[in-house]
Amino acid sequence: LKVHGDALVITDQGSQAAQVGERLLPGARLRTGPRSSVMLAFEDGSQVLMRQASELRLGQSERRAIDGGFLVQVELVRGALENMVTPRARPDTRFEIRTPAAVAAVRGTRFRVDASELVTRTEVLEGAVEVSNPGGTVRASAGFGALTELGQGPQSPRPLLAGPDLTGVPPRIERLPLDLPLPALAQAAGYRTQLAPDAAFATIVSDEVSVAPRARVLDVADGHYVMRVRAAAADGLEGLATE
Repeated sequence: LKVHGDALVITDQGSQAAQVGERLLPGARLRTGPRSSVMLAFEDGSQVLMRQASELRLGQSERRAIDGGFLVQVELVRGALENMVTPRARPDTRFEIRTPAAVAAVRGTRFRVDASELVTRTEVLEGAVEVSNPGGTVRASAGFGALTELGQGPQSPRPLLAGPDLTGVPPRIERLPLDLPLPALAQAAGYRTQLAPDAAFATIVSDEVSVAPRARVLDVADGHYVMRVRAAAADGLEGLATE
C-alpha cells in the first residue's frame, strides 16, 4: 500500500524495488533499508507495517476453499513489524508471524513483533496474542508483552511501560533535526520516536532510538506530521505510545 525509502522485493526471478500496488506471491521476500518502511495489505484485510532494516518472507495469504476462513502466514527473518489484524470470530481464521524463536498467532488485534536470530519480542496493544514454540505457549493480552529466546519457551507476559509525557513538546517545530528532553520514565532503558504524515502511521518517515529520555527526529521534508514516542524496558519490550 505504501513504500517509503528503499525497499526491495526478492523472488526466484531476481530482485527489484518495491512498488505501490504490487501484488506479492507466497515465497517472495521483502527488505527495507535504513529510514525506510513498507505497508502491506493481506487477503483478509489485515495490514502490516514493516519498519526500517527489516526482512520478511511471505508464506500464505488466502481464503480457504473448504471452510471460507482466512490463513495468513508471514516469516519475520529480522527487524520489526507493527500489525493491525482484521478481527475474525471464526475459529478457522488464523494470522501467524513466524520468527526464529517463536510464532505469534492471532485472530484479530493490534500488536508488534520485533525479531532477531536469538530473541523475539511481542507487544500487544489490543486484543490478545498467542506466542508459542516447542518449549511452550503463553497468551499476552492488551498492555502486555512476551519475550522469547531461541531454544527456550516463551517467558510469562509482563506489563508494557506507559507512554512518555509529551506535554513539553511544542506543537509546531520550526527546525530539524529535533532533540528535545522528556520526563524520564521509571524502568525505561530507551525511547523510540517515530514521525508519520498522518495518525494512521501507514508510512514512517523518521524512526530514531535514544538511550536518554529525549524525542529525536532527523531531517524530513517540510509539512504536517504526527509524532509518537514510546519507552522500552531493559528487556527491550517497547511500551505504549504517546502521540
